[in-house]
Amino acid sequence: MRIIARSVLAPLALASAIGVAHADNYPVSGIWTYENANQSGPAKSCNPKKSANFKGPTRLDTGTSAPEYKNVSVTRNGANEWKIVDTFYTLQIWGRVSFSLRVLDSDHIEIQYDRISQAEDRGPGKVFLLRRCES
Repeated sequence: MRIIARSVLAPLALASAIGVAHADNYPVSGIWTYENANQSGPAKSCNPKKSANFKGPTRLDTGTSAPEYKNVSVTRNGANEWKIVDTFYTLQIWGRVSFSLRVLDSDHIEIQYDRISQAEDRGPGKVFLLRRCES
């Protein structure tokens, strides 16, 4: 009985400790590609190996080092910009990442990650442009 109780309570305690209790939906939805992101209009077809799929509070992402992100919070920073905090698990580590998501137009978004550590360049973090997939 103790083993069963521990196997149920341990994941709940871990989730509580890393703050997974509440999740917001992303301000965008659907599949967005990293490929040819600067071209106009939506992408006719998207390579599933280089895309981000926003589904409510979950982001499945093949363009970054973690395949799945769970949203922790979304804070509006202006008309077309949000500050986002996500949590992720890579089978080796639990982590958090924060970034700004800016809607450039109906077919393009920009993600700018916050600087990760003091050792990095003092300038802004990595920036990605993504393009909406048509299907």
